[in-house]
Amino acid sequence: MDVAQFLKGAGDRRPSKTVYLSPDPDRLSAAEVASRARTGGTLADAPADVEAARAAALDSAWKFVVSTVASSHWEWLLSEHPPTSDQRKSALSVGQSLRFNPETFPQAATAACLRSATNPDGDVLAFGQPSWNGDGVLNVDGDASTLVSMCWETFPLGDTTLLWTAVLELNGTGGPSGRVQSFANGSTTTRSGGR
Repeated sequence: MDVAQFLKGAGDRRPSKTVYLSPDPDRLSAAEVASRARTGGTLADAPADVEAARAAALDSAWKFVVSTVASSHWEWLLSEHPPTSDQRKSALSVGQSLRFNPETFPQAATAACLRSATNPDGDVLAFGQPSWNGDGVLNVDGDASTLVSMCWETFPLGDTTLLWTAVLELNGTGGPSGRVQSFANGSTTTRSGGR
């Protein structure tokens, strides 16, 4: 058995997260749930009411599935999105350093990690893992890049931050030194106690 056969399917087993963005606020209302409990329901019914309202809200949300990428892909993405000199100076002025450009890297990394997106109507777009081309450039699905760019232009900052945070949680931290490799704003710091 060669190494390629040995590792076959390893990329399909990468950890992933599902992120729900912009659910319909009218579908999940604490006041609605509370009023149902007061108008005929009992407090014992409230947990079921909350779960039903939560399920309805998630059905009305945009659903994104992101996964880890190979560490070589992550490092390549970092190298392609270095911070500008002004960003480095600004970070240094507050005692931090930057590993990436906080204006371009979050979108690029999210596109590389995006596996699928589902709109509230149930339409699904699926994306493959990034791969290297013959010139040593990482190929990311162009539709994933376009979708992520449009999301950054369309969704509220809180939503894109949720998506970006999921990408960071899957890919951006760790290492034996306890050094946090990436924060949402691109800064690098060290946690006390090597954690």
